[in-house]
Amino acid sequence: MSDNVINLTCDLCSKSFKMGPILYQGKFLPTYGANICNRCYQGNTDGWAPHLENKIIAIAKSNGLAIPERNEVGLLPNGLS
Repeated sequence: MSDNVINLTCDLCSKSFKMGPILYQGKFLPTYGANICNRCYQGNTDGWAPHLENKIIAIAKSNGLAIPERNEVGLLPNGLS
């Protein structure tokens, strides 16, 4: 594996994941300024589950970002779609 692989911690579930050349176990969500593992992201593709809202809002606020409007199903958007 490349020396350019970095270990990150998911801002939602606190599990570690790796990112590097051809290795994408997570995503950076500029909407919230958060690093999110693929498991958390894929489990919330239609928007953030209500039990995660306080955490994702706190992350965005700590990064000085505005909270986006809710999507058509009433959830905060996941940040990429």
